[in-house]
Order: sequence, then C-alpha cells, then structure tokens
Amino acid sequence: MLAASLAVRLLLLFSASATPSAVHDDSLADAQLDWERLGSSDVGELNLYGEDFDDDAMDPDEVGWLFAQLDTNADGLLSTNELREALQLQARTYLDSVREASVRESAMLLDSADADGDGHLSVVEFESATHMYIHHAEAMERPALFAFADADADGHLTASELHALLFPEWSARAPELRRFLRAHVCAAHDTDADAFLSVDELYPWHRRARGMAPHWLGAAAGEGDLPPAGSFSDGLQRREWPGRAGGGDDPVLAEQEEEHEYTAHAHAFERHDRNGDGVLDEAELGEYLVPESTADGAQVSLQHLLQAELQRLQTALRLGTHAATHVQGLPMQHGGGGEAAEDAELSFDLEQVLALGALFVRSFEVLRAQLGHARQG
Repeated sequence: MLAASLAVRLLLLFSASATPSAVHDDSLADAQLDWERLGSSDVGELNLYGEDFDDDAMDPDEVGWLFAQLDTNADGLLSTNELREALQLQARTYLDSVREASVRESAMLLDSADADGDGHLSVVEFESATHMYIHHAEAMERPALFAFADADADGHLTASELHALLFPEWSARAPELRRFLRAHVCAAHDTDADAFLSVDELYPWHRRARGMAPHWLGAAAGEGDLPPAGSFSDGLQRREWPGRAGGGDDPVLAEQEEEHEYTAHAHAFERHDRNGDGVLDEAELGEYLVPESTADGAQVSLQHLLQAELQRLQTALRLGTHAATHVQGLPMQHGGGGEAAEDAELSFDLEQVLALGALFVRSFEVLRAQLGHARQG
C-alpha cells in the first residue's frame, strides 16, 4: 500500500497529546500503545487505509476536481512546487483545526467544572475538577499551577487561561510555562545547586509525575531521596500509585518494578540530553518538561515530514497505482540521485494522477475536506 498519508502522519508527529483530549480516561493508556505502534519505524507497513478501502470506488471526476484545485497555474500539470505547496497548506489546515479544537474543549471543560456558573473557575473549583487532565498536576500542587495560569491575578481562570494548562503545546504561554516549571524543578531537585539536573536529581520529579511517592522508603533511615547509583538495594520498595498494580509486600517484585520505572526515566532523560553530557541544562530541561511543538516553534520535524511525504508521493505517481498498492512502504529518498530526490523538479499530468486514483486523493484528505467545504458553500 502507499505509505501513510500526510493526514495520518501529522497525527503521528504530534501524538495523542496534540489531539485535544484533556479529560482523564483510563482508556488513554491502551490508546497510547496504539500511538506508539503507529509512531514506530515500520509505520509504512501498517494498513492505515483500512481493509475495506476500495480504490475502484473513487469517482474519476473527484480526482479530476482535486487535480484542478492543486494545479494553481492551470497548465494541466502538477509540479513539484505545487505538490509541496498543497502539502504545506494541508499541514497548516490540520494544525489550525487542532488548535481551534483545543480552545473549544478548554471552554467546555471550564463549563463542566464551573459549579457556580459565573463563567470562571475559582481555585476551589479548579482543585475539585479531577476529571480534567492538568499537565504536571501529579508532580506539584494544583494551587501553584492555578497561580501560574491566572495571568491577570484576579483569582479566577478564564477559558483562555485554563487553556495554557490543558493544552500547553497549543498555547502562546508555552515558553512561559516552561520557565515556570523549570524554576520549580530546579528549586526542588537541584541538590548540588549547579543549575543542571542529573538523572538521579530528576528522578523524584519523575516519581511524582507518575503519582508515586517522591522519596524512597529508605530515606527515612537517612539513606537519602535518590536511588543508589547504578544499582538497587535489597531493601528497596516502591509505594503504590493510582491506576497501576504494585509489588505490595513482595520486596523482589517491588524492586523489579522500581528498576523498570527508573530505567524508563533514564531513557527519557537520555533523549533530552542532546549534548550527551549526563545532565540537563536550562534548554534541555525546559524541553523535557514542556516539549516544543509546531505551535511554539518546532518546525524542523514538520518540514522533514512534509519533504518525506512529497518524495513518497512523487515516487508513487511515477510507479503508478499497481506498483504503489503493492509496496509495503515507499522508501524516503535523502537526496543525491534518488527517484524523488529532494531538489528534483517533476511534473505529473492528470492521467498519472488518475492512475494512482484514490490513493492520491487520500494523500490530501484534510485539504480535500476543506476545499470541499468551500465548494459546497
């Protein structure tokens, strides 16, 4: 089948957190497994179009209509530049729709927690709204997060102020939230006051974020707040936390689960330690706490995705529909002589697009829906 369409892969890029849903739901844990699978390196091998996708069902007139919309100079050909511009427009359309949806959901969630119906949230209402997923609420007190979100310091949260906590990746206040959290984490966990966080220093924060007790049980006996470097003591036990079975009174199982938790933390730490110096600096810690998204500046991943999609689409158009539907994942060229090299200026006529048929249309599913809306209007 044709490699995953841009509409699908945009979802993969921004993951479940970018798809508005700030409501606590136990099913999210299972859904995350699917997102991880979709985001894996073998994404091209997944049948993202569904078993019942019928290429023959696509009306040639519909393909021709989309071709005409993308052929901006009306020369009867789709150039590399026209395809690139269409993909970029589709990406902007998708991102704008997600941002708008996150704003609407913030307003709906505020209404659901607004006990006195005054259109705002008091600190009491905010603390009582346990159905709302607030980023880092497990790791720090809700009143502190409320104080940050209350930009005008009037003691109440509007929907736009609440939005910064529910969907920080889509909020203009994301850089400000990043600085706020970074200052809190450094004050609480930078034990040697060197302005850097080691993997062990950051581990209590990780435990809090997971709903776990921040300290090891051995801390009460003077063993300190941090795990033993590189190993786990015989007396190590993990506290229970909501939504996950624990080792209980079994010290062996508790130790195994703690080791698993610490390993997961260490892997996340390593991903953010970009210079590999074993500590997180100011920028790395900020990214660890509130990852950058396209909404607040991370354009590199998006541009890489768009280029990859352009190359795959060009390759598919050159292969034709028969070959494209039998390729498990069209290879992404990296320039330098490939069939769809980065700088290659190719053009495709309507006959080639019709040969690809529904697979071509599906590559522009989001854009097609927007253009169809305007067409009906």
